[in-house]
Amino acid sequence: MGLLGDFSKGFVIMIGVFSVFAIIGFIVMEQLEIALVFILALMIPVSMIAFEYRKNKKEEKEKTQSNNQA
Repeated sequence: MGLLGDFSKGFVIMIGVFSVFAIIGFIVMEQLEIALVFILALMIPVSMIAFEYRKNKKEEKEKTQSNNQA
């Protein structure tokens, strides 16, 4: 992956970590509504990342199987 891809992965990880810390902070401050909104907002990117991960895993598995058969 190129330089831009590495920066984008790092940015996504950084935002995820900051969001988790913010959720924990809101729960500690008993601001449960805001924490719930953060959790719901994180569901969209997490589901997109999980979908891409599973798709890439399946493609790699199929590629490996086709190389082994040849």
